[in-house]
Amino acid sequence: MAKKIILLFFMFLCTACIHSYAQQTIVDTTVKLMVPDKLPEYISGLEGWSIFLQRNLDRDVPSKNMAPVGKYVVVVSFLIDSVGRVNDINVEHDPGYGTGKEVRRVVHLSDKRWKPAIDNGKPVAFRHRLSITFLNQ
Repeated sequence: MAKKIILLFFMFLCTACIHSYAQQTIVDTTVKLMVPDKLPEYISGLEGWSIFLQRNLDRDVPSKNMAPVGKYVVVVSFLIDSVGRVNDINVEHDPGYGTGKEVRRVVHLSDKRWKPAIDNGKPVAFRHRLSITFLNQ
């Protein structure tokens, strides 16, 4: 029962912490922040992303790497190109104990499973940012 509660809490944190960066478009020397008409999304939606994380993310990475009891938040950004491929994965905050490496691995696994952002009716590249929380008890 406790594992189910922890898993539900973990899923809630993962889905609640999805954030996106506005893509920067450089025209001459002016930087324009672009917010597309439709943001990129996982091919089967937010619920599908949660299921993908449940199936593929090793939640026990902190304990396997002897991390003290606590919460470990990894922040990652990645580019979803105009055909839905994942590129340029950047772990922005890595609390250590193998968590950043694990998040990078899982984001890389999600390649070709994204619907690209749409702007003016056309697919466009977009930098997506999210945080994933590991709980070690």
